[in-house]
Parts: sequence; structure tokens; C-alpha cells
Amino acid sequence: LDERGRFPLLGVTAKSVDRVELRYAEGPPLTADRVDGGFVLMADARRQLDELVAYDAAGHELDRADVSHIDLRHVCNREPGCRSR
Repeated sequence: LDERGRFPLLGVTAKSVDRVELRYAEGPPLTADRVDGGFVLMADARRQLDELVAYDAAGHELDRADVSHIDLRHVCNREPGCRSR
């Protein structure tokens, strides 16, 4: 985890993917625009992940993946700076 309680979520995409959106169980999503074959999102370890959605340049949904099994909240709870935020 970095000093803000985030961890890198990396992925490889098809060339047709222009944007990926990491959706959490609650609150606003995290977005990476102009994806060119891959992405790195600095995901908030304090929040429960839900799904990752890929979009083309026209904004059409291409695919989605369940990422709710990635749960680092227990790691964040052990980091004093992370859990206090």
C-alpha cells in the first residue's frame, strides 16, 4: 500500500478498449482514460471492490469482470495511516 492506502491494480486490454472503470461497492468509481493496451489504477484499499468495466472510444461497454474477490481491507486495517483515513 502507498502512503494514501492505495494499491496498484494492473491489467492488459485489447486495443479496442479506450477506458476502464473500477467500480466499488459504494461511492464513485475510479477511471483510466485513453487506455492503450494496458492500465494501472491505484485502487483504494479501504473500499470493497465490485467490478471492472471496459469501454470503447464511443463509450460502449465491451466487457465487465467481477473483482469483488480482491479485498485488501484487512491489510489496510493493519496500517495505522491507512485505517485512520
